[in-house]
Parts: sequence; C-alpha cells; structure tokens
Amino acid sequence: YAFEAISLFCDYCREVLSLNNLQCFIHADNEASIQLFQKLEWRMIGVRKNWYVYGDNLIDELAFQLCLKK
Repeated sequence: YAFEAISLFCDYCREVLSLNNLQCFIHADNEASIQLFQKLEWRMIGVRKNWYVYGDNLIDELAFQLCLKK
C-alpha cells in the first residue's frame, strides 16, 4: 500500500497545498524504500556521508526530491 499512499500524498500536496517540491531522506541501506521512491519518479539529489551510526556501522543518508510543478 506504500505506493498508493505516497502517490495520494503527492497529489494532495500538489493540488490542495499547492506545494512546488517534496523531499525525503532515506538510509542508504534501505533498498525497499529507495526502489519505491525511484519507482514514484523521485530523484536522488544528494548524499550525507556517514550520517547515521548503527552499532559500529556508519550509514549514509540519501536525499530525494520530487518536483510537483512541471
């Protein structure tokens, strides 16, 4: 249901709130979320290196953006 929920959220932000852009931030090791947002045509716009600490591991954070006005 995530695809449908995010799609409806994007529509609401575009049509009701009149927003121009949306951003989200995803842990680099979260492949399912990365694939979901790419399928929804969000673009990766940046990487925060070693942003999260998980145990002894450092995990990058990926920044995604969706331009709502074309």
